[in-house]
Amino acid sequence: MDLKPGEVSEVFSDPGGAHFIYKMISKRTLTLEEAKTEIRAAISSQRYRDSMKGFQGDIVFSDAYFNPPGKPATPPQRNRTGRRKTPATQQGEDRD
Repeated sequence: MDLKPGEVSEVFSDPGGAHFIYKMISKRTLTLEEAKTEIRAAISSQRYRDSMKGFQGDIVFSDAYFNPPGKPATPPQRNRTGRRKTPATQQGEDRD
């Protein structure tokens, strides 16, 4: 943001391999009324991210939750190619 109108920035690279060059066309200071919508959106987005952090920290998935009571969780059976067996192939017919 230290560029003056008409100046071009150095090359910026991101971790994905993209390169960016910025040219300052013009600068002006917005009034509060002009910036109010953008300020509200930024604050709302930040509050949402902050509130979601509490939900994303300690997620534990349990197969027992998804299985009926008394039935142990079993991994899906796979055929020779590593694909899941369908009911037809589980009865002895391996189609691969």
